[in-house]
Amino acid sequence: MDHWQMFAFFFVGSFFKDIWAINIKDVRIPKVVREGTEEPIILDCNYEMGTSSNTGLTIKWHIGPKVLYQWVQGSPPRASEEFHKYVDVSYKASNNSNTMYRAVKLVRPGLELSGNYRCVVWTHDDEVEEEERMVVYSPENYFTIHQDYKSTDESNCELIVTCLAKGLSPLPTITLRKDMEEILQQKAVIPRADGRYEVKSVAVMDAKRLRPPVTFKCEIHIQDANYTNFKEVVYSATLNEVGNHCNLLADDNSKCQSSSALFALIEALNSNETP
Repeated sequence: MDHWQMFAFFFVGSFFKDIWAINIKDVRIPKVVREGTEEPIILDCNYEMGTSSNTGLTIKWHIGPKVLYQWVQGSPPRASEEFHKYVDVSYKASNNSNTMYRAVKLVRPGLELSGNYRCVVWTHDDEVEEEERMVVYSPENYFTIHQDYKSTDESNCELIVTCLAKGLSPLPTITLRKDMEEILQQKAVIPRADGRYEVKSVAVMDAKRLRPPVTFKCEIHIQDANYTNFKEVVYSATLNEVGNHCNLLADDNSKCQSSSALFALIEALNSNETP
């Protein structure tokens, strides 16, 4: 057999092997899922056996480097111990003995189920795999926006707008706007041990320069989940109302300073009298 014949033999052999090998037609995984949803989540790995032998047929689902689920033909499917509480192992995707347990049914998914999912179909003759990503997100369980005044004297009056949201995942962003325009603000993102985040934004401005009505809007956003929510508060105080608020705060601040000075003086006198 010359070189051309050998090349043709291996080319044709490889061609027919690819045609008749196991073929994953599609992997169906939802892109985004809300944490704890009551709606069942199906991860489906739809494949054709071709002419490949089903000897040793095994289906494995991985999430990242970890095994989520495994089915060996002839045995019942099993979920890993770590994820067992999320998997309904009784779910059947078809009545075909080669594909009946190819899919995974998730119930009330937790945040730890976010990640890259890989379906692996294996026999003694062949092995194929496909990968898709799914994000499990958590919306906020607490969300507020409020206004406060701060004044150190009658000429200095500040409006403080604070926005706070808790319990979000994955990593969120937070933005404060005044009449739809983003304003100067200080932001904080605080990770929690349970995988969720708290986000806070604070804006400080001269209350006497504001011309009501002014709408303050706080927006939280989770990019990976395409999730957005917002709250608004309308500032409508007149200059007279602002002045009254700030005068009261200035008076209270002055009284506090006087009281502090008096206590300090008394403490100093007592210490001097101590033998």
